[in-house]
Amino acid sequence: MPSTPNRTASHETPVAILGGGVAGLSLALALTRAGVGCRVYERSLDIGGGGMGFILMPDGLAALERLGCADAVRQAGATAWRSEERSASGAPLAEKVLPEHVCILRRALLPLLFAALPDGIVRQGIAFAGFDEGEHRAARLVTDPGETSGETVTAAAYVGADGKRSRVREALFPAHRVEETPVTELINGLHAPNVAEALRDRLLKFRDERGGLAVGLASVGEGEVVWYVQFDRRAHPMPEDEADAKERFARRLLRGWPEPLPDLIRRTDFSRSYLSEVVGMATLPRLYGGDTVLVGDAAHPLPTLLGQGANAAVCDAVLLADALLGNGGFSAEPAALQRALTRYDRRRLPEVDALHREGRARVDAFTRSADRVGAPPPFSLREPSSRATL
Repeated sequence: MPSTPNRTASHETPVAILGGGVAGLSLALALTRAGVGCRVYERSLDIGGGGMGFILMPDGLAALERLGCADAVRQAGATAWRSEERSASGAPLAEKVLPEHVCILRRALLPLLFAALPDGIVRQGIAFAGFDEGEHRAARLVTDPGETSGETVTAAAYVGADGKRSRVREALFPAHRVEETPVTELINGLHAPNVAEALRDRLLKFRDERGGLAVGLASVGEGEVVWYVQFDRRAHPMPEDEADAKERFARRLLRGWPEPLPDLIRRTDFSRSYLSEVVGMATLPRLYGGDTVLVGDAAHPLPTLLGQGANAAVCDAVLLADALLGNGGFSAEPAALQRALTRYDRRRLPEVDALHREGRARVDAFTRSADRVGAPPPFSLREPSSRATL
C-alpha cells in the first residue's frame, strides 16, 4: 500500500476533482449537495462539446435520482424500453424487453449537470499535469496540456476523473495502460425527427452475421439520432479521417443494407462524424492509491460495445460520495480518508471487474469470424501486473 503524505496542512479545497466529464461533475454535485467543499478542474472550455450521445441504464438513473437530475435527464433524452437486432438484410434476429434506458446527447447531459452546480465550482481551461511531491503533495495544474509548470492546488483528497487516457491513473499505475482493440466506430449524428419517431422506444442494431461489422441507431431526444458503424479494422481497413472518405467508407460497407441506413447516409454531414477506436483495459488492482482515487473512464476505460461509459461514471460518483461521507460526514483526517477510499474500493472494484470481463467478451465475440476462411482470431486484452506508486 502506498504511503499517504502528511495532510496536516490546511488545504485549498477538501476535494480536488481533476476532470469535468460525467464522473467529475456528478461527484461534485453529490458532494456540494452534502455540504462538502470541492473544486473541479476541467481542461475543456466547452462543457458538453465533442462526442455524440450516452445511454443511461437503471443503476445510472437511480444514481441521477440521488443527485436530483433524473427527471431533467429523462425530459432531455429519449427513453428506450426494448432492443431489436436485425441481419444485414433486415431479417429479425432478436428482440428483448429492456428496463428503462435513457439515451441522451452529450451536449445535453453535461451542461445539465454543470448548471446544477453552484457558481465557481468548475474551473475550465485547466489541465492536470502531475503531482508535486513533498511533505504536502499538490496537484500541478496548467492552462495548456503541453506545459510542465503552472499553479498548484492542495487538497485532502484528489479524484482522477480525467478520462480514458487519464494522467492521474498513469501517476498511480504507470504499468497499467489502455489497450486498443481491433474495433473502430464511425459515429454520426443528425437531426432526423422522422427516424427518431420511427425508432420510438427501440434501440435498433443491424449486424453482419459473419461477424466484425454492425450498425446501431438510437433516438437521443430533440429529434436527434445517433448512428454508428462498428467494424473490425483487420477485415475493414479504417478510412482517412476526412468527410468524403468516411462517407465513401459507409456507402461501400453498407451497400445493400436496409432502410433507414441508406437514408441516414444520404442525410449525414460526415464532417461532423468521427472515428473512435474502441479501447479496453484490464482491471486495476484497486481504484485508489494514497489520497488519490479514480472514477469514470479514468478508473475503467470500458469498450464502448458495452454502452456503459456514462452510466458507470455516474454510479462511481454516487458510490464514492457515499464512501467519503460515511456515517459522520466527510473527514480530511488521513486515517479516516483511507477508510473511506477502502470502502469505495471494496464496494465498487468487483463490479468494475465484472464490467471489464463483459467488455472483453463483447470484443472477442464481435471479432470472432469463424464463417470466414482465413478470418483473424478473436482479440483478447492482456492482464498486466501493476502496483500503485503513490
